[in-house]
Amino acid sequence: MVLLRDMYLDDILHSEETVEDTVLVCEDLKKVLGGAGFRAQKWCSNRTEVLEEIPQEDRAPGVKLDDSELPSVQTLGVHWKASDDVVTFIVKEINLSFYTRRGLLCRIATLFDPLQFLAPYLIRAKMALQEAWLRGLE
Repeated sequence: MVLLRDMYLDDILHSEETVEDTVLVCEDLKKVLGGAGFRAQKWCSNRTEVLEEIPQEDRAPGVKLDDSELPSVQTLGVHWKASDDVVTFIVKEINLSFYTRRGLLCRIATLFDPLQFLAPYLIRAKMALQEAWLRGLE
């Protein structure tokens, strides 16, 4: 079920309630993916107990158990800071010296939000773009 529900392209974003359940899911995923000829890698967790079960070469870059803080990892535009278990987005500053419909559309399109965290904000931006088109604004 994890592969059907929580896989985005070649990344899996999944969470379990306990360390034991997480370790079991990791082992199952390795078996299933390995049986199909895929090597599961770039593992990250906010629990060191889970990461201890993953070989160093299969962990996400920057994950070192001897560090006091786990790194941030990115997938599909979503940044996850494992040590704080916080999801963030990196948004570049908008040049406010001029506005165009094309510029607004470009800014909207750069935000990829598969988990729909930004939906309340993106809908407002899309409504502003629609209003600009309806008014014939450049």
